[in-house]
Amino acid sequence: MKKILLSLAATLLFSFAATAQTVDQVFAKYAKESRVERVKIGKLGMILAGLFGGETMGVNAVEVLDLKHCTPSLKEELSRAVRTLNDPDYEMLVTANNSGEHVRILVKMKNDSICEMVVLAAGNDEATLVRISGKIRMSDIEQLIKN
Repeated sequence: MKKILLSLAATLLFSFAATAQTVDQVFAKYAKESRVERVKIGKLGMILAGLFGGETMGVNAVEVLDLKHCTPSLKEELSRAVRTLNDPDYEMLVTANNSGEHVRILVKMKNDSICEMVVLAAGNDEATLVRISGKIRMSDIEQLIKN
């Protein structure tokens, strides 16, 4: 009986690990889906924003995937992906699950700065993925929160 329970537990753990995805896999998968609106501002766009008076605070690139016009089944699939996301390169900054909405904010740190921040939000007929890359200092984030 003990062996059966252990093998069942191992099987469940393996199935959860097999369905867990990384941030790059989630972005790559949903960027290719039809009716996904994708906006990507690269390093050149951020330089131009800085030249015209915008404060970029170390941000080099921004990528946004909006699944607002996708099928409900695709949005539900993304919601499951957000709940099971497991990427060892990122630290969980904030997670919230409320009334069918699932939000995760992940950060990838390098030294004392954030080199990438990812916001994954899905549920209640909305689904959005945001990736912000650069060298963002924690002091800049604190200043942004204060203002």
